[in-house]
Amino acid sequence: MAILIALDYGTRRVGIAESDPLQIIASPLCTLSPIEALSFLGKKCHDETVEAIVIGEPHHTHSIEESVEVEKDIVVFIERLKAVIPPEVKIERYDERFTSMIASRALVAGGMKKSRRQEKGVLDMTSATIILQDYMQSRR
Repeated sequence: MAILIALDYGTRRVGIAESDPLQIIASPLCTLSPIEALSFLGKKCHDETVEAIVIGEPHHTHSIEESVEVEKDIVVFIERLKAVIPPEVKIERYDERFTSMIASRALVAGGMKKSRRQEKGVLDMTSATIILQDYMQSRR
């Protein structure tokens, strides 16, 4: 089977997670700038069999219809991403509300030191992992 990749997009950092080939477990991979993420994903999709890239879809907590400011940047990022990945790799969107809060709580519960938790990249990778795990569970 092919792997799945998830992104927690931010204008400064993109948290990236990937699944195992059986699409059972999501694992954090890395955090990169949006430009670095494009080249990393292009290479990864050409080197490995990737079924889909799941990109978090931010919404306001009170309304799913209202998009968040960063959505404009995500749309531009997706257009650039399409140019560097094979056409058979699907791009999916998945609701990411509360993932940063859940990720933060998971890091605390896991015993990670406060100094390490405050590194923004760690939170972004963990958020991407949660997005991917939720996405995989929703497909079952």
